[in-house]
Amino acid sequence: MIQHTRNPAAQGASLPMPPALRRLAEAALARLRREGSACEETGSAVWQADLTGPQDEKLRVLCRGPALPATVPAEMATAERIAAERPWLGAYRLTVEAPLVVLDLCWSDNQPLRIMSYSRGAWEQLLLP
Repeated sequence: MIQHTRNPAAQGASLPMPPALRRLAEAALARLRREGSACEETGSAVWQADLTGPQDEKLRVLCRGPALPATVPAEMATAERIAAERPWLGAYRLTVEAPLVVLDLCWSDNQPLRIMSYSRGAWEQLLLP
């Protein structure tokens, strides 16, 4: 049997968010501010923007939370921190669907971001300015 050990020094650690991923997240928030609309959903607000590309590609950008955030955290949680803080629920969730979920980020104020899923693809060019 493999014994699972954690690095106690790394539990509170965070890492810088990769620049390409941060650029995509910031672009998603910018598109929501420019082209999105807000609605209520079971106690939290949801902002949604439906985008269409030059070849009729569809992209949906969603953000759930108490308010539309101005930015995403510059840091992301380490695997050790994520494992140590289970269960965890973020105040904000930013997703991009193309049509499957290709980007899913969660975070809370003053905490590092968690990357739930990320899949590279042509959708990135549609999202970026």
